[in-house]
Amino acid sequence: MGTSLSVACGAVLALVVIPGIMLKTDWKDTSTLANLFLMLFCAGIPTFLFCCGLMLIYRWLNRKVTTLEISEAGVRYGTRFDTWDRIKRISWRHVANSGPAIFYQTKGFSFDRNLLTTDPLAEEDIMALFTKLEAAVVPFHEDLKVIRHCQATLR
Repeated sequence: MGTSLSVACGAVLALVVIPGIMLKTDWKDTSTLANLFLMLFCAGIPTFLFCCGLMLIYRWLNRKVTTLEISEAGVRYGTRFDTWDRIKRISWRHVANSGPAIFYQTKGFSFDRNLLTTDPLAEEDIMALFTKLEAAVVPFHEDLKVIRHCQATLR
């Protein structure tokens, strides 16, 4: 849905709005700098939306997959890898209608990093994973917090 909307918005803006603005604008009465900003604004937004939509379609057609691996070494999600030394806490919460999702936060100032999966893990699977983490990882990384209870949903 988002991909189609992005491509459609980019195409509509590029094919309808920009020519309309170009036809209505009196290019001789306005300054060159104003014309430049107008063209950058009117061409930049549709181009950005169109490229985002094309990128999403390309990833979907090629079945690009982001892999998730939680091991004794750390957490790998796609190309990002964080060792347990860098991770402050790992927790889970229910996300809208998609079921439970795992989050982790690195040390220092950082936001929660979502570890989203195509098929959400069941609560029992998350509890089993967190039990294994507490047994295998926490003894070597005392500052790591494994939060087993469901965190409050962000709204």
